[in-house]
Amino acid sequence: MYVHKGSYLAKYTPRGEQAEVNITGCTKSSCTFTPKNVPSGQPLLISVYSLSQGIYSVAASVNSSTAPGSVSSFHGSSKEAGLVVSWTAPINSEQVSYTINATNLYSLFDSKIDSEPANNITSFTKEIMGLIGGSLYEVKIQAESTFAKGEISTSNIYTLPERVNNLSGVAINTTAYNLTWDLSSRSRIAYLNITVSPESMVQISKSTFYVITDLKPGNLYNVSIVTISDINPAFPSPLVQKDFRTKAIIRYPFIHFTSEPVKPKINSVIANETSLTIRITRESSEGEWDYIMTHLNTLSVQVKMDEVKFDNLEPGRLYRLEAYTAIGVARSDNITVNLFTKPKPPKSLDVWVNGTRFRAKWESPDFGFDGFNVTLTKLVGTEFLIEQHQNVIEPKPPKSLDVWVNGTRFRAKWESPDFGFDGFNVTLTKLVGTEFLIEQHQGPIKENEIGFPNLTAGATYRVTVVTVKGDQASTAISKENTTVPLPIMRVRVSVRGVSSSTITWDAPLGSSLTGYALTFAPLNLTLVSLPKETTQYKLDDLQPGTNYTVTLFTYSRRAPDNVLLYNPDSVAALQKVQATTDSITVNWTAPTSVNIDFYQLGILVEDVTTKPNEPPLVVPKNVTNATFSNLEPGFFYTIAIRTVKSGPAGQAPQFGPAVRLKTVTKPLPVMDLEVNTLNTTAVGVRWSLNKTSKQNWVQVQYGDKLQRLPVRNLSDFSIVLSGLLPGSSYNISVQAIRFNDTDEESSNETVARGNTAPMPVQNLNITADRSRILLSWSPPALGSVGSYNVYYWPVLRGYSMGKSTRSTSSTNIRLSDLFPGEKYLVNVTAVSNSLESTHVTGEAVIDPDPPRSLLPDKSKTTTSSVTVYWFYNIDDTFNQWWTVQTRDGSFLVTHVVEQIDGQTDYELEIDQLTPGHTYNISIKSHVVNRVSSEIFTNVTTIQQSHLRIFSVEPVINSVLTESSSTNSSITITYTVAAEDVFDHFIFNISGGQPVIKAKSDVPSSVGFTNLMAGTKYTVTAYTVINFESSSPIIVEIYTDPNPVPVHLSSTSKTVSLLLGPQVGEAAQYTIVCTSASNRSCGEKTVAAQVIMQPIVFTDLLPFHEYMFRVITKTTSVNNSVKMATEEFMYRTAEARLNHMKRHEMQSQSISPLKDRSGGFSMDK
Repeated sequence: MYVHKGSYLAKYTPRGEQAEVNITGCTKSSCTFTPKNVPSGQPLLISVYSLSQGIYSVAASVNSSTAPGSVSSFHGSSKEAGLVVSWTAPINSEQVSYTINATNLYSLFDSKIDSEPANNITSFTKEIMGLIGGSLYEVKIQAESTFAKGEISTSNIYTLPERVNNLSGVAINTTAYNLTWDLSSRSRIAYLNITVSPESMVQISKSTFYVITDLKPGNLYNVSIVTISDINPAFPSPLVQKDFRTKAIIRYPFIHFTSEPVKPKINSVIANETSLTIRITRESSEGEWDYIMTHLNTLSVQVKMDEVKFDNLEPGRLYRLEAYTAIGVARSDNITVNLFTKPKPPKSLDVWVNGTRFRAKWESPDFGFDGFNVTLTKLVGTEFLIEQHQNVIEPKPPKSLDVWVNGTRFRAKWESPDFGFDGFNVTLTKLVGTEFLIEQHQGPIKENEIGFPNLTAGATYRVTVVTVKGDQASTAISKENTTVPLPIMRVRVSVRGVSSSTITWDAPLGSSLTGYALTFAPLNLTLVSLPKETTQYKLDDLQPGTNYTVTLFTYSRRAPDNVLLYNPDSVAALQKVQATTDSITVNWTAPTSVNIDFYQLGILVEDVTTKPNEPPLVVPKNVTNATFSNLEPGFFYTIAIRTVKSGPAGQAPQFGPAVRLKTVTKPLPVMDLEVNTLNTTAVGVRWSLNKTSKQNWVQVQYGDKLQRLPVRNLSDFSIVLSGLLPGSSYNISVQAIRFNDTDEESSNETVARGNTAPMPVQNLNITADRSRILLSWSPPALGSVGSYNVYYWPVLRGYSMGKSTRSTSSTNIRLSDLFPGEKYLVNVTAVSNSLESTHVTGEAVIDPDPPRSLLPDKSKTTTSSVTVYWFYNIDDTFNQWWTVQTRDGSFLVTHVVEQIDGQTDYELEIDQLTPGHTYNISIKSHVVNRVSSEIFTNVTTIQQSHLRIFSVEPVINSVLTESSSTNSSITITYTVAAEDVFDHFIFNISGGQPVIKAKSDVPSSVGFTNLMAGTKYTVTAYTVINFESSSPIIVEIYTDPNPVPVHLSSTSKTVSLLLGPQVGEAAQYTIVCTSASNRSCGEKTVAAQVIMQPIVFTDLLPFHEYMFRVITKTTSVNNSVKMATEEFMYRTAEARLNHMKRHEMQSQSISPLKDRSGGFSMDK
């Protein structure tokens, strides 16, 4: 290494003026100088020349700047989940920007860095939002010039917890009100203060509901809520208020009623042909009334005066008048009277004279009269005097007429008119050709029925009945019916074939008939009508070797459109009750007429099928449901039903009109349903259809969404369901659908579960610390996640180490026991329903370990150089280079030694040293940007006049023993053997400075302070004599851990302990629960994490005290574990009564046993 022996000239430009500084006497490899009179933050161009024997070298130049000053008037204020800082620019300083760093003192992974340009402004205000509410942040502000940073100004500022959201409520009853709200997951909230106007205040532990009791009915109240952090209760959230009102007491109104008014009466009626005028009043004038309501048949008129008129009536008609008096909703009894309008006069009048006889004749009006009054008057002088008066009244006809047939007998029965008759004339006529000829005439008779025996079979007869009164006869009423024809004489098969046969029969003798009726089972509900001239019929489409039954009837009916006898009523409301894949069940409403014997049902398939039609079903008349089986899935069918009335022997059955229903069987379910994940918002669904079933649509349902797809003659289907929620699971059901205009059936559901992939995690943060990596991340921006997988693997050691996997439900994890000096690639994925998101990648490098020892090679020590050596074992640590530093007061030289693959022994010669000087030499290992702790050795060069007497290395026989430890210190005792020859000890601790102890020092102990709690330290000791060092001895020791901070909360049956954050290091926590009666209520051990999940003890008794012993432990070394223990008494909450008991929080509910009078601090 060349070291310049001459002087240097440095030039720079403070305040725009060039300055020079001569530097002499610098013989080191690195020289320094300090520019004078340069303002803070001033940019500089510095040029340095070396000078030797009056000759200047070429300048080496660099742009630099001085550090700016520190800010002044720095202070901050709290905001909801944020803070505001303000400061004043440094005085007489030049800066280009400011860096603001806010770090959460209660979370290792919550920090935020921001910047603010200087812009030649002197006063600044900066708002930092998006922090964790209710926490404490250390805020650092640092001014920056072009090439340097100023001093850091620090302030601790609290953030306010976030206020409650969506405050709402509902009145439970007249004295209680239920409040609900939402809490932010980004704020640290321990409890809430709820104030009900005007002065009532209650404090509850963290909750999202509260029932306010002891209120007054129907009163208006104002409630306000603030959230409070456990870190600093003096900084609550902003206030959220709401007005509410309790339910009022319902007072039912009185019931008012009115007594019945006096009923009306009719004083007089004036009748005209088309109107009736009625004078109507109340029976007496007592009491109150509003009006009289009158009803004439369908006409209604409200009367306040005493007269009402009804117009547009029919002449000679009988009308029924009803009336009542009303007041409010009260009404009197009804009165009822029958009234007639005036009939119309006869249309004409003719009078004939025959000698001394008069004959009068007139034409009756069209309607509305019972008879006529006739008066004969004679002219005497100038006046007409009454001679005769006669009533001419036409009798009324019978009210009804029924005719029954029994074989060849007729029987007629009718209902008499109310009055005005002497008897009845009955006429029987027979249809011959197209005319009715009189067969019999009887009358007048007094009875209301008559029989006619021995009539012609199959003939149609008419019975006519008139009412007679004297010589007057009423209009006639008549009914027709047909006697039963005789049956056919003989039926036979005249032609017999393989698939057809012809039947022949003989016509009956002595009987009228219209034709023949034929029924045959394969015809399925069809009754064939044949003309009377036909005596044979061919049956086709028969099955070979099969027995068939054919039934023949004769029938007779005059009307050609009524082929058979009188039809019974049809059924009503034929409907499908249930359909399966091979059956249909229907029911119906029986006809109002019970004149039937049974029901006949048939079914006809409308789709193409190879199956024969099902035979018709016969169902008794007392049954109103039927099931057709052996059907095909998803087929269209028409079901028909008709009522049947059996006739006498030889007579055709009587069929009611057929009622038909178009319906469908249930299709078979889809097959081979598969659901495949496509991405975070979509799944693919595939299935196939059963080819033995028919369907015209397929329905896919998932969540609250539904899609229908036409079949279009395909057997395999696929569909993409998009717009789903990431990381979610869906029950996807697929059904085959078969429908027509009147019916629809769905198959049974085929269900499969589909999952969308979760979205990746956000904001992955990776930090390395000694032998571990700390990772934290934010959950995915959208969707659900069940857990997280962390994959990590080494990459530097030149061979594949394979992947390791850790799973966690938390958003942070600590990877421990990693290989020193190794670089790890880390992938983090979100997991939901066994599916992983795309990975988010990061990397971190673990601190390498230093060599186990750094030793001088005494055989190579000279007056101006020393040689040190060390051993590199790739199985202990990975390393890329070492830096070796040599110190002697102000002298410092650094050497860099590269690691060579496969080499394990390294040595370094350090020359240009001063004879007889002792040098402290340290070594550090380097990998990428990570550096190990230092180890040291002391080496002395040989004085020029010194003769080496011996070269025996000193030995160390001491025993190192830990005598005591705290959370920040370790004390070690060591033994000294009298026979050991050495001058002094040198003790090194990882990450610390060496300690030198003389052999004669008393006591024989060494202490190390300012250490980190719960951390493993390596202490190395060796002896020195005449600048010779012994081999080292090593001991590993842990400092005591700090007790973990504990926050307790409870319900009536549980107590929850939230641990952390841990100050220093810890390996695990053990929590032991004991009741007041010294009974165990559980023990839980958990590994220490960066962010702990609450530890919950359940099945406890309400309002009871329990002791919780919390033990913080380190990792075991030499079968020894350091631990710290704290005990807490805590009481469970009172049991709530019907969810309406007021919550209360006691200030003494958390109390460490060592101080039962005070509260509990998270700052322990």
